[in-house]
Amino acid sequence: IYVHGVDSYLGRALCQELHIFDSKKHRLFGSLLDGNAEAPESVRRVVPRDPSKQKLLLKTAANPTNPCGLIVYHLRGQGGVEPYEEISMVVNYLKMNPPAEDKKVTLVVISSVMVWDGTPEPQPPKEEAPAEGGGGDGGDDDDIPAVDTTPYSEDGFFVDSHYEARIATSEKYDKWKQCEDVVLSLNGRERCRGVVIATGILYGNGEDSLHDIFRDAWLSKPTAEVVAPGTNVIPLCHVRDVARLVREMIIADNAGDDVPPYLFAVDKSNLTQRELVQGIVDKVCDSYPVPVVDKETTGESRLSLHLKIHPSKYMLADTFPWVAENGVLDNMELVAKEFCKQRSLRPIRCLFIGPPASGKTYFAAKVAEHFNIPHLQIKDVIQQCLRGGSELSLRVKEKLEEAAVAGASKRIPRELLTEIFLSRLTANVCKYRGFVLDGYPRSHEDAENLFLENLVSQVSEDEPPPEDDDEAKVPEKMLREGLSPDFVINLQANDAACLRRIQNMAPDETEATHFTPDGFARRVEEFRKRNFGDGPSVMEFFQTRDIEVLNVQAGDRDADGVFESIRIYMEKEGRPGNYLKSGEEVAAEIKAKEEEEEAAAKEREEKRKAAETAVKVAQQRDEEAQEVERLRLIGEHDKRAREPLGLTQREYMMKYLVPTVTEALVDICRIAPDDPVAYLANYLEEHADD
Repeated sequence: IYVHGVDSYLGRALCQELHIFDSKKHRLFGSLLDGNAEAPESVRRVVPRDPSKQKLLLKTAANPTNPCGLIVYHLRGQGGVEPYEEISMVVNYLKMNPPAEDKKVTLVVISSVMVWDGTPEPQPPKEEAPAEGGGGDGGDDDDIPAVDTTPYSEDGFFVDSHYEARIATSEKYDKWKQCEDVVLSLNGRERCRGVVIATGILYGNGEDSLHDIFRDAWLSKPTAEVVAPGTNVIPLCHVRDVARLVREMIIADNAGDDVPPYLFAVDKSNLTQRELVQGIVDKVCDSYPVPVVDKETTGESRLSLHLKIHPSKYMLADTFPWVAENGVLDNMELVAKEFCKQRSLRPIRCLFIGPPASGKTYFAAKVAEHFNIPHLQIKDVIQQCLRGGSELSLRVKEKLEEAAVAGASKRIPRELLTEIFLSRLTANVCKYRGFVLDGYPRSHEDAENLFLENLVSQVSEDEPPPEDDDEAKVPEKMLREGLSPDFVINLQANDAACLRRIQNMAPDETEATHFTPDGFARRVEEFRKRNFGDGPSVMEFFQTRDIEVLNVQAGDRDADGVFESIRIYMEKEGRPGNYLKSGEEVAAEIKAKEEEEEAAAKEREEKRKAAETAVKVAQQRDEEAQEVERLRLIGEHDKRAREPLGLTQREYMMKYLVPTVTEALVDICRIAPDDPVAYLANYLEEHADD
């Protein structure tokens, strides 16, 4: 068997299903669409797709003396590489070099129902008109009626035999149709058969066409939309069912069945666009009504396709081994499991334990952001429950209203809180992505109620009941599957470190978290009573069940160092996919953050320098203004002193100032003081009234 593109989405499914069937192990050969990819283990030899190696391809797949009995191509190119020319080459070679007498080659090309997107809907069968006349030669021999290719159907569905009516509207799928015709031209040739399989929109094995819808639903992004009106029927098919149709068709051919040249590979779901998109959202994330939008679509838009198609006769057989007979929604458990496996998506279930203000919320938020998982705090989980309309929501509201009327504390009873968290942890988003529990469970008893369930024992009806009635009343417990945390982080910090963390919080934040002095003391006392009192601690609940607890000193330690320890612990079995940022993206973000911090520091330094300069300029202006004012005051004082005497300034200075200054200068020459200027100033001040 030769399979084109064994590394592709469809190629891997073909290798999986064609390696062993009909009680035989078959030799698989194939080509790679990506030269750097690895072929599945079942592939015996990889044939280069280099045009210069065409002879090797033909020798491997279509050698007349020892050809591959089955050659499978699919038209889903990769990286812009389409196989049209290669298929034409193989068809022409088989026509010119038919297999030996004892050999037979079936060339299968897997196409798409998108080739049919412009085909008019099947019409009800015509009633045959009665024949007119009773004989004659039937008229002119040249008057040959045209072949009617109109598809007729009782129920409005297309079937395999309508293939001559197919019409493609886009240039891409018109090329696919031409390639189909090339393959079909092989029929009627010696020991060669050409079969076209038109598949519905493929899903499963990690998704391809529906990947974006699944990805955004897995990430809980409310981005899904339905293109109005959304009532178009979309043919769908699980990718492995396509491969199984190829397998069943070959088995039937080997058994002598007359294989039709054209086969449909579709499931029986007949979902509308609205049913499909809304169904994926409902089953993978927290449900929300998907909006219907008016939007232009191209001829290559798969979700705008409207075709009603019956599966081929082999798929309708009771013996066909369906993977997803009734469609993606009825098989969502399987499809979602395949999606998570192929995309390396792991539900990460994590719990943070620690004293109040030890940093649980901070590090829980960091882990949730890093691994793309929900961060569950008690307050948020309760609020989400209250927004719902379930029976549990109504009971919670009723309890809170009763407490308000009685003037009592609005704390929810432990049993009811366990129900609230159970409801959240079993929701779609936590089922597929996991969770980070922050602040709950608080005690060993909380953990038992939340994570344990009664073990259903297989007791024979003939077996007598236990004699000890008390023993019979205590059921055996087991961990709830898919609910218990895989990672438990115990943050250790003393009271002083926790108080320092509180002091660094904003006032409104401490009030919101009850980290007032009295509130902190009360919460510390409750934590110690629950975990260091007479009974077992919440840490012991996990340790006794072989779930590793990571003890991290988080007091005054650097936050980045603490998170790195947590990350290494959680990635010890490998880094999950989870649509995490790549190493390059993380490095780029770190670099961008460093550049941003550097720019911010530079801006702060520039602002500081500008502020200092402004202060200096202001001080200088003040000093200049003071000097001007001082000189003004001196001038006014001098003027007031001279005016009563009727002297000019020169006369006033010669009579009252120069003699005193002269005497001072004489004393300075005689005494020679250490600071002549200070001596002069003091002398003038002492003799100011002379």
